[in-house]
Amino acid sequence: MKKIEELAEAFLDGSDEFSFVYDVEKEEVYLLSEVDEDEEYLPIPQMSSPEAYRLMEDFANEQDDKIREELLNALKGKKPFRSFKDQIKGQDIENKWYEFENAYAKEQMSEWLKEL
Repeated sequence: MKKIEELAEAFLDGSDEFSFVYDVEKEEVYLLSEVDEDEEYLPIPQMSSPEAYRLMEDFANEQDDKIREELLNALKGKKPFRSFKDQIKGQDIENKWYEFENAYAKEQMSEWLKEL
């Protein structure tokens, strides 16, 4: 289970600045900048911005009417990601969001491992 959690974290935290790789033999996650380029590692997929946006919409659509509308409105305005995060804090559903996001990431990484 620890492996999936590490992969999920890498999936969510990966960016242009911080890419993560996976050593299949050792079942270890590494920051790309910390590995020897001569070794073979698999790049860990990263959640794209459109995928993250859809995930926020999915989460919003699972909420009660009032909260759903506020979250969806936040996603329609300027800086939708920041506005969404501000709304989940203001609605006191931040932990619920991170559980939802993490469950999605674990599911994605489980599927990715099956394809290896």
